[in-house]
Amino acid sequence: MNFDALKPLLDWLLILGISGSRMFGFCSLSVFFASQYLSGTARRVVTVTFAMLLMPAVYAQGLVVLNESRWLFVLILFKEALLGMILGWLTNFWFYAAQSVGFILDTQRGSSMASLFDPLSNSQTSPLGDFLIKFVMVLAVSCGGLFLILKAIYVTYELCPIFAFPTALGKEWIHFFNHGMGTELFNQIALLGGPVLFVLFLAEFGLGLVTRFAPQLNVFFLSMPIKSELSMFFFILYLYYLAQYFVGRFDCRTVVLQFLRLLHE
Repeated sequence: MNFDALKPLLDWLLILGISGSRMFGFCSLSVFFASQYLSGTARRVVTVTFAMLLMPAVYAQGLVVLNESRWLFVLILFKEALLGMILGWLTNFWFYAAQSVGFILDTQRGSSMASLFDPLSNSQTSPLGDFLIKFVMVLAVSCGGLFLILKAIYVTYELCPIFAFPTALGKEWIHFFNHGMGTELFNQIALLGGPVLFVLFLAEFGLGLVTRFAPQLNVFFLSMPIKSELSMFFFILYLYYLAQYFVGRFDCRTVVLQFLRLLHE
């Protein structure tokens, strides 16, 4: 059998793999392509579909790199996969913020004992945290947020081409993720969860006054149902404004561009 006839097909498959490495890394961490909704096979089909859109622009240069050095080809493959995973984490920012708000509210009202494993974020969360991350996902899909996220990922191929390597790797990375994204995440959690947390504080303060003036009344058994009812009542009223806040924040091109500038300064 003449295997030389299969070489063009093999080259095409290898270049398809390197075209989809960034998308595969992105889909492996993105909440939209989590295992709860897409199995491994379905996720690979989606990744290949996204990668085939890039083949006309990548094939010629990929063929040159493949013929020159196989080790360089493998290095680019790993670089693309790592970059895709970082982009997946960056685009999940608002979903992590929503989940964290729900987790903190459940902890404050005493429902953290009902924690569960969330396959979307691969982490332990609470019922309200699980609800909020799915609520924000529905908002993103219905309001065009998924399109904006995919658009931001495709823009990265123009600013950081597949066959280009980062030219700047320094302490700016640590500052970006630790002081930039980390600080912003905690600020958003405090901002979004603050109104309901304030209501819970008032309920706790009132129960403390009851304990002070009526110590014979055991308010411990009353605290959890009172705080749960108050938090859920105000949370339902607050949910509309929370949705309005999230709708305008799915365009992640700004933070993606800020990250890519660190790679090529």
